[in-house]
Amino acid sequence: MANFIKNDINSYAEKKHGIKLTVKYLDPKRSIRASPPNAEDTQISHTLALSAAHSGMAGFTDFAVGLVRCQCVMIPFDALEQCETRMLKRKDNDWQRLLMSTGQSDLLSAENQGKYKVKEREEQLRRKEKYLNLKVKLALGTDEKIRESEADHLNY
Repeated sequence: MANFIKNDINSYAEKKHGIKLTVKYLDPKRSIRASPPNAEDTQISHTLALSAAHSGMAGFTDFAVGLVRCQCVMIPFDALEQCETRMLKRKDNDWQRLLMSTGQSDLLSAENQGKYKVKEREEQLRRKEKYLNLKVKLALGTDEKIRESEADHLNY
């Protein structure tokens, strides 16, 4: 499929605009990972692709397919735009494991390390404040529908 699209783009550019393009296709399986996919990766990819294809054929638009609590779901683009960006903390176990397995440095200069430490601390304080406010609302028994699971997901 990728080669068909690549050739089609080349021929379109040459016929319509008189431009000779050099289009390169990079296989995403190899550009994302340094190792070949394992069985679980293949299963997740298959499930996501199947859900995306069936949802598109059913007429759904403006969504992304993803895993939420191990369930394949359609997430509207509007909802994705409103969400905060999640960032891994530099001291997070997953990030440190990734750095060790790939042999990369932490990719931050000494100047940027100071900036990110301040930024991480501010983020930690903001999340802690949000968590504590939620705990107060739960303790006071306000009429808002607040579940314990929401408080647990803050991970301050």
